[in-house]
Amino acid sequence: MQCDRLNKSKLMITSLDIKNFKSLASCRIDNLKRVNLFLGKNNVGKSSLLEAISLYLSQASPVWIQTLMRDRGLTLFFSDANVAERVEFEKHNISSLYTGRDVKAFEQTALSVSARYDGIREKSIGIKIEYYIPEVFKHDLDSTLSGSPNFVSAKEAEKIPIALCGLSVDNGEDKRFFPFDGKGVRLSGKDWDTNFKFVSSNAFMSDNAEMFDRIAMTDLQQNLISALNIIDSRIRNINFLNDPFSATSSRVPIVVFEDSNTRYPLRSMGDGMNRLLSIILSMLNCKGGVLLIDEFENGLHYTTLCRLWQMIFKLANDLDIQVFATTHSNDCIRSFISADSNEDGTMMRLENRASGVIAIPYIGRDELNYIRDNDVEVR
Repeated sequence: MQCDRLNKSKLMITSLDIKNFKSLASCRIDNLKRVNLFLGKNNVGKSSLLEAISLYLSQASPVWIQTLMRDRGLTLFFSDANVAERVEFEKHNISSLYTGRDVKAFEQTALSVSARYDGIREKSIGIKIEYYIPEVFKHDLDSTLSGSPNFVSAKEAEKIPIALCGLSVDNGEDKRFFPFDGKGVRLSGKDWDTNFKFVSSNAFMSDNAEMFDRIAMTDLQQNLISALNIIDSRIRNINFLNDPFSATSSRVPIVVFEDSNTRYPLRSMGDGMNRLLSIILSMLNCKGGVLLIDEFENGLHYTTLCRLWQMIFKLANDLDIQVFATTHSNDCIRSFISADSNEDGTMMRLENRASGVIAIPYIGRDELNYIRDNDVEVR
């Protein structure tokens, strides 16, 4: 769904440390590789893990936070929040990102995502509900107010009508404050350059046409056709054209087959074809970045999975992309193991423990082959 500022990445994320994000009250994952597949029971936090990574990569962009929440049926406006009722509404909804949906805890302790790159460099992002005093009013207030300059506690804010409630975002180099009235304040530092795509569990992505435009008439377009050939070998070309039957004049994917000039709408060829289109288009638009795929196998027949994984491993290396994916499917797991001929991938199962969610890795070619060949239940 999202591909942020483009910048070729030279380092891969090798470990993650997540705190207070949804079901991941505390979760550390080490020994990440170029392609990473996560398994686990429902509600253990697989999708939340991908969302936490995306939050980190986006630097907690309000636009991206709105996207994540909209996909879960929630709204966050960052606008017209001048009345107390609106502030409470925004606080209630944004708290869905915090472990236990605890607003008061979110005001006191940040949710955070930290990442190490090739064991060399660490970066983190911290997000918190805070109360901010605009600089123009600061000198009129008691200098003994707690907190960093311009920030006050929730209790102090009750006595200060001009205090703005919103999200503070701190990555160690840059601190920003986004009031729920929509007027963002940059306090210090600079942007990170990040590049990522998030493929949700749905078959269709709204920005497929835009992504296609970025690769059209380049060498990358042939990779897209090769991917579609995994499902239907007759396809020889694809384009996005205006749909005459759409009230919004949207552009839709159209393919032509070998030995034919007839145009066929791709959407008529099933969810699997459209799912594959979204995955590969996203990947081709992620050079030097990170690709996140939730419920990898959705809509895809098991016979396509091994060839698709083989293509993903190849493109990940060719385009310098790091991949994080989740699955519930044994077929997907077996295909992943078979496709990883160069041991560029890692497979981990998330489990709830008293100390938090832990990631249990499956290490070594012998162990992985045994899982694949003996139908060992690892999901």
